[in-house]
Amino acid sequence: MIRPMTREDTTAMLPLARRFIEFSEYRKLNEELTDDDLVGSVGGIIDMNMSLVADDGDRIVGFLFGIVGPLWFAQHIQVAVELAWWVDPEHRGLAGVRLLQTFEQRARERGLRYVAMSDLVLNGSERSPAARILGHFGYTLCERMHSKEI
Repeated sequence: MIRPMTREDTTAMLPLARRFIEFSEYRKLNEELTDDDLVGSVGGIIDMNMSLVADDGDRIVGFLFGIVGPLWFAQHIQVAVELAWWVDPEHRGLAGVRLLQTFEQRARERGLRYVAMSDLVLNGSERSPAARILGHFGYTLCERMHSKEI
Protein backbone atom coordinates (compact mmCIF):
# COMPACT_ATOMS: atom_id res chain seq x y z
CA MET A 1 0.00 0.00 0.00
CA ILE A 2 1.24 3.49 -0.85
CA ARG A 3 0.21 6.21 1.57
CA PRO A 4 1.28 9.67 2.73
CA MET A 5 4.17 9.64 5.19
CA THR A 6 3.36 10.85 8.68
CA ARG A 7 5.56 11.88 11.60
CA GLU A 8 4.61 8.57 13.23
CA ASP A 9 6.48 6.82 10.38
CA THR A 10 9.83 8.50 11.01
CA THR A 11 11.23 5.98 13.48
CA ALA A 12 10.06 3.02 11.40
CA MET A 13 11.68 4.35 8.24
CA LEU A 14 15.08 5.09 9.83
CA PRO A 15 16.62 1.75 8.77
CA LEU A 16 15.54 2.41 5.18
CA ALA A 17 16.93 5.93 5.28
CA ARG A 18 20.25 4.59 6.52
CA ARG A 19 20.31 1.98 3.71
CA PHE A 20 19.70 4.76 1.18
CA ILE A 21 22.56 6.82 2.62
CA GLU A 22 24.87 3.79 2.70
CA PHE A 23 24.08 3.08 -0.96
CA SER A 24 24.79 6.67 -2.00
CA GLU A 25 27.94 8.75 -2.30
CA TYR A 26 27.01 10.22 1.10
CA ARG A 27 27.72 6.89 2.84
CA LYS A 28 30.47 8.28 5.09
CA LEU A 29 27.87 10.58 6.70
CA ASN A 30 25.96 7.57 8.06
CA GLU A 31 28.45 7.25 10.92
CA GLU A 32 28.05 10.83 12.12
CA LEU A 33 24.27 11.17 11.69
CA THR A 34 22.26 10.34 14.77
CA ASP A 35 18.72 9.03 14.63
CA ASP A 36 17.62 12.41 16.01
CA ASP A 37 19.34 14.14 13.07
CA LEU A 38 17.44 11.96 10.61
CA VAL A 39 14.10 12.30 12.41
CA GLY A 40 14.50 16.10 12.50
CA SER A 41 15.37 16.32 8.81
CA VAL A 42 12.58 14.00 7.73
CA GLY A 43 10.03 15.78 9.95
CA GLY A 44 10.50 19.05 8.08
CA ILE A 45 10.13 17.30 4.74
CA ILE A 46 6.99 15.44 5.86
CA ASP A 47 5.33 18.74 6.77
CA MET A 48 5.31 19.68 3.06
CA ASN A 49 2.82 16.81 2.54
CA MET A 50 4.47 15.34 -0.58
CA SER A 51 6.31 12.39 1.00
CA LEU A 52 5.06 8.82 0.67
CA VAL A 53 5.76 5.39 2.09
CA ALA A 54 5.26 1.90 0.69
CA ASP A 55 3.90 -0.34 3.42
CA ASP A 56 3.61 -4.12 2.96
CA GLY A 57 1.18 -4.44 5.88
CA ASP A 58 3.89 -5.35 8.38
CA ARG A 59 6.46 -2.63 7.85
CA ILE A 60 7.56 0.26 5.68
CA VAL A 61 9.49 -1.12 2.69
CA GLY A 62 10.06 2.07 0.71
CA PHE A 63 9.73 5.84 0.65
CA LEU A 64 9.73 8.85 -1.61
CA PHE A 65 10.62 12.17 0.04
CA GLY A 66 9.33 15.16 -1.86
CA ILE A 67 8.98 18.90 -1.58
CA VAL A 68 7.28 21.62 -3.63
CA GLY A 69 8.99 24.69 -5.00
CA PRO A 70 9.11 27.00 -7.99
CA LEU A 71 11.31 26.71 -11.02
CA TRP A 72 14.12 29.14 -10.24
CA PHE A 73 13.53 31.01 -13.50
CA ALA A 74 9.72 30.94 -13.41
CA GLN A 75 8.37 31.37 -9.89
CA HIS A 76 4.78 30.95 -11.06
CA ILE A 77 5.52 27.35 -12.16
CA GLN A 78 5.49 24.98 -9.19
CA VAL A 79 7.35 21.67 -9.24
CA ALA A 80 7.17 18.52 -7.11
CA VAL A 81 10.81 17.70 -6.39
CA GLU A 82 11.89 14.25 -5.24
CA LEU A 83 14.69 14.36 -2.66
CA ALA A 84 15.09 10.63 -2.08
CA TRP A 85 13.39 7.53 -3.49
CA TRP A 86 14.21 4.14 -1.99
CA VAL A 87 12.64 0.70 -1.90
CA ASP A 88 14.25 -2.25 -0.17
CA PRO A 89 15.73 -4.59 -2.81
CA GLU A 90 13.36 -7.46 -2.05
CA HIS A 91 10.36 -5.16 -2.70
CA ARG A 92 11.60 -3.35 -5.79
CA GLY A 93 9.55 -3.31 -8.94
CA LEU A 94 5.90 -2.62 -8.27
CA ALA A 95 6.43 -0.72 -5.00
CA GLY A 96 8.85 1.72 -6.63
CA VAL A 97 6.58 2.30 -9.61
CA ARG A 98 3.57 2.81 -7.36
CA LEU A 99 5.48 5.37 -5.27
CA LEU A 100 6.34 7.25 -8.47
CA GLN A 101 2.80 7.13 -9.83
CA THR A 102 1.30 8.25 -6.52
CA PHE A 103 3.82 11.11 -6.29
CA GLU A 104 2.77 12.23 -9.78
CA GLN A 105 -0.92 11.99 -8.86
CA ARG A 106 -0.45 14.07 -5.70
CA ALA A 107 1.40 16.68 -7.78
CA ARG A 108 -1.50 16.80 -10.27
CA GLU A 109 -4.01 17.15 -7.43
CA ARG A 110 -2.05 20.14 -6.11
CA GLY A 111 -2.03 21.78 -9.53
CA LEU A 112 1.71 21.41 -10.00
CA ARG A 113 3.07 21.53 -13.52
CA TYR A 114 6.21 19.38 -13.30
CA VAL A 115 7.69 16.52 -11.34
CA ALA A 116 11.49 16.48 -10.97
CA MET A 117 13.08 13.13 -10.15
CA SER A 118 16.71 12.20 -9.57
CA ASP A 119 18.63 8.96 -9.33
CA LEU A 120 21.72 7.75 -7.51
CA VAL A 121 24.98 7.28 -9.38
CA LEU A 122 26.00 3.64 -8.99
CA ASN A 123 29.71 2.93 -9.34
CA GLY A 124 30.11 5.82 -11.77
CA SER A 125 27.46 4.42 -14.12
CA GLU A 126 25.68 6.86 -16.41
CA ARG A 127 22.48 4.81 -16.42
CA SER A 128 20.97 3.59 -13.15
CA PRO A 129 17.97 1.27 -12.74
CA ALA A 130 15.94 4.30 -11.59
CA ALA A 131 16.92 6.19 -14.76
CA ARG A 132 15.55 3.32 -16.86
CA ILE A 133 12.27 3.38 -14.93
CA LEU A 134 11.99 7.15 -15.24
CA GLY A 135 12.69 7.00 -18.98
CA HIS A 136 9.98 4.35 -19.36
CA PHE A 137 7.50 6.71 -17.70
CA GLY A 138 8.34 9.64 -19.97
CA TYR A 139 10.98 11.51 -17.95
CA THR A 140 13.82 13.18 -19.80
CA LEU A 141 17.25 13.94 -18.43
CA CYS A 142 17.48 17.71 -18.12
CA GLU A 143 19.98 18.40 -15.35
CA ARG A 144 22.60 16.63 -13.24
CA MET A 145 23.75 17.34 -9.71
CA HIS A 146 27.36 17.07 -8.61
CA SER A 147 28.43 17.07 -4.97
CA LYS A 148 31.70 17.96 -3.24
CA GLU A 149 32.56 18.02 0.44
CA ILE A 150 34.30 21.27 1.35
